Amino acid sequence: MCDIKIEKFEEVLNCEVEMPGSKSYTNRVLIVATLAKGKSKIIAPLHSDDTKYMIQSLKNLGVDIEVQKNGDILIDGNSGNFKNIKSREIFAGIAGTTSRFLTALSILVGGDIRLNGEGKILERPIRELVDGLRQIGVNIEYIGKKGSLPLKINGDEIIGNKIKINGGVSSQFFTALMLIAPYLKDGLIIEVIGEQVSKSYIDITIKLMNEFGVKVINDDYKRYVIKKGESYKAREYRVEGDWSSSSYFCVLGAIHNGELTVRNLNNNSAQGDKNFPKVLEKMGVEIKYLNDGVRIIGGSKLKGIEINMEQMPDTAMSIAVIAALASGETLITGLSTLRDKETDRIEAMKIELEKIGIRVDARKDSMKIFGGKLNKAEIETYHDHRIAMVFAILATKVGDIIIRDKQVVNKSFPEFWQMLGKIGIKTKEQKYFKKIVLIGFRGSGKSTISKVLAKKLEFNCVDMDKLIVKKAKKTIDEIIKKGSWQEFRKIEQNVLEEVLALEEDIVISAGGGVGVNDVLINDSHKTYGELNAKTFEYSNDNLIVFVDAIESKLLERIRSSEESRLNSRPLLSSRNDNMKDEGESNVEKLIFESGKIYRKRKKFYEKLADFKIDTTKDSVEESVNKILKKIDEKTNKYLHGDR
Repeated sequence: MCDIKIEKFEEVLNCEVEMPGSKSYTNRVLIVATLAKGKSKIIAPLHSDDTKYMIQSLKNLGVDIEVQKNGDILIDGNSGNFKNIKSREIFAGIAGTTSRFLTALSILVGGDIRLNGEGKILERPIRELVDGLRQIGVNIEYIGKKGSLPLKINGDEIIGNKIKINGGVSSQFFTALMLIAPYLKDGLIIEVIGEQVSKSYIDITIKLMNEFGVKVINDDYKRYVIKKGESYKAREYRVEGDWSSSSYFCVLGAIHNGELTVRNLNNNSAQGDKNFPKVLEKMGVEIKYLNDGVRIIGGSKLKGIEINMEQMPDTAMSIAVIAALASGETLITGLSTLRDKETDRIEAMKIELEKIGIRVDARKDSMKIFGGKLNKAEIETYHDHRIAMVFAILATKVGDIIIRDKQVVNKSFPEFWQMLGKIGIKTKEQKYFKKIVLIGFRGSGKSTISKVLAKKLEFNCVDMDKLIVKKAKKTIDEIIKKGSWQEFRKIEQNVLEEVLALEEDIVISAGGGVGVNDVLINDSHKTYGELNAKTFEYSNDNLIVFVDAIESKLLERIRSSEESRLNSRPLLSSRNDNMKDEGESNVEKLIFESGKIYRKRKKFYEKLADFKIDTTKDSVEESVNKILKKIDEKTNKYLHGDR
C-alpha cells in the first residue's frame, strides 16, 4: 500500500485542467457496443480499474475488443449472440456498475456464468436485481452470502417480460435491465416500486440507448418500456467528460485564490452532476460557464446552505468538504444511496471530518456540517476513491495531511494525483504494506520465518495450510487422498481471498503451490495458480516475498521432514489427483518429484514476487533481517510500529 502526504497550497491559481471520460458513460457504452450489430468505435473512454474489469470480462465472454494505442476502443458487436467464450468465470473486482451490468448481461450468454468480485463488492446489495431477473425465469444462485456476489447465473429459460423492482436502492439495477432489454425475445417492461432514486443516471442510460438506435419509453420514472424487436446499431461514439470528477477541481478552485478552468465538459449533459457548479454558486462561489466547461474564480467568502443532492449523490462528498470551510451550517439531504457504496459514505465522512476538527451531525440520509478550523490528520479512505479525492482537495488548505491508500483513485480517476502535481500541489508518497506474503517451495522456511517476522513487525501471522485444515476440518493429506488436488486448490483459493481481505496487518505463510500451481479450475483452461496470482494483483496492499534456497538444500529439508512422519505427503503432480486406489506415496518418490516441480515453479515464483531472499545458508534471524531491510528500501516509513 502507498499513502500520500499533501502539502499546503499557498499560491494563486491560474491554470486549466481537462476532465477524463465519464465512467458512467464508458461502462454503459461498452455493454451497448457489445450487443450492437457491427463494429463500434468508442472515442476518449475512461480507462480506470472499473472499466478495465468490464473490458476483461467482456473479452472472457468472447467479445472482440481492441484497445488502441491512443486509448480508443474498437468493439465488434455480437448482436446478443455470444460465441467463442474463453471463460465462464468473470470477475468484477470492486466495481459496482461492472458487477451489476454483468449480472444482467450474463443471462444472454447461455449456460452457467459465475460472477465474482472482491473486497466491499461482496457486501454491496444485489438482491433486488437478482429477484427482478428471477421474475422472468432466470436461474440465479448465491454462491456465498445471500444478497450479494458471487453468483451463478443461467438465463436459458427466460419467460415473460415484466419485472417489478424497488426503486429506492440503486438506479444501477434498472440500467442493467434496460441495457439488455432489446435482446430479450419479448422486450421488457420494468415497473418501479416506490420512488426512483438517482433519476439522472436513468437519463444517461436512456439517452445512450437512444443514440445507439433503441427507444425507451419512460413513464415518469414509474415504468420503463423497451419493445420487442429493438436492437442497437453500431456507430462511432465519443465519451463526454466526467462531471463527477470535475467536482474535485471545482472545489479546489473555490477554496483558493485565483482562477481554475475545467474543460472537456458538456453543459447540456444528461449527467446530474453538471449542476454541481450551481450548488457552489449558492455557497458564494463565482462561476463562469464556457462552451466546453466552467471557470471557477476563487477567494469568495463561503457560506453554509441547505441542499438536496439526491440527483447527484456522487458529488455530495465534495459539498461536504467545502462545507467544512464555509461559515455557518450546511445541511445535505437526499443521501440514502450513500450508505451502500464502496463504504457507508455518510458514516465515513463523519468520522474523517471529525478527525480534522469539523463537527458533523449524521442521520440516515443526511449530514449537517458545521464549518470550523481544520486540524492535521491521517485520513482513512475505506477503499473508496471518492473519499480519497475529496479529502486530498481539502488537505491543500491545511497541509501535512496523509491520505491512506493513494491507489484507490484508480477505480475512477487514475490521473488524479498527476493532475494535482501539474497544478503545482506538492505531494509525497508514504509507502507501507498491510500484508506481507511469503511464497516459495516446501522446505524454504516460510512458516518459521513468517512467525518471527510477524513478531518483529507487531503483525498477526497467518499460516494458510493451517487455516485450510481448520476450514475443511480435514488434514491436507485427507483432502487430497479422499478427494483431489482440485478440491484442495479450490479451498486454498477461498482462504487466500479471505486472508487478503482481512482489515489488519498480517504476515501470511502461503502454501508451496500458491500462485504457481497448474491445477485446472473445473473444465476451464485457467489454473488455480493463475487465479491466485490475479487475487494478489487485485489486492494492492500486499508485498510478496519469494523465500528460496538451492534445490539440493530444499530436498534435504523435505527428506528430513518426511522421514520423521509416519506417512509421506501426497504427490504434487496433477496426474495423481485421485489417490484412493494408488496407496501411499513413499519418500523417495516424493523427493524425485519435488525436484522436478521445484524447477518448473521457480521462474513463476520469481515473476510473482516483489523480491527474493535465499535461506540456503542463513539462520531464521538472518533471513528475517534480510526481509526487513528489503521492506525498508521499498518504503518511506518503517513498518516497525511507526504509524
